[in-house]
Amino acid sequence: MPIFQQHTFLSNKKLQWKLILRCLQILQNYSSTDLKKQFYLNQYIKWIQKARSRLIIRINFLSLPWFVGFFDSEGCISCQRVSQSFRFIIKITQSDPALLIEICNKLQIGHINKERQNIYYWGVTSRKDLPKLISIFKKYPLKSEKLIQWKKF
Repeated sequence: MPIFQQHTFLSNKKLQWKLILRCLQILQNYSSTDLKKQFYLNQYIKWIQKARSRLIIRINFLSLPWFVGFFDSEGCISCQRVSQSFRFIIKITQSDPALLIEICNKLQIGHINKERQNIYYWGVTSRKDLPKLISIFKKYPLKSEKLIQWKKF
């Protein structure tokens, strides 16, 4: 698929994608009576499942457009009432903290917290961090319904 040749995956999704492409090749002229193909297909399915649980190794590819796209799909914008005031939270939740640490280091804003067992989040809750985030989202606008949430925020 041309889009993924030009804009490759940058995490453990890269391995999953390669395995899926290989499965698609096996499925060409597939017949349920072809036991050899069925064996290989089952093996690839196991490898894809294993690849999903692989930890992400140090990432040095992060760019601002990539971050905005990632936030568009994985991020959360919310406001909570705390006593007499409101508290805003902008966060991304993941099971592997490596990617979140890389985001925090790249942007130089936010913090990483453990939400519960095997769930971590990078969050921005400080007003001093907002100008940087605003400038990023102005330069590289969100594309999904998060754009509406961001504008309301």
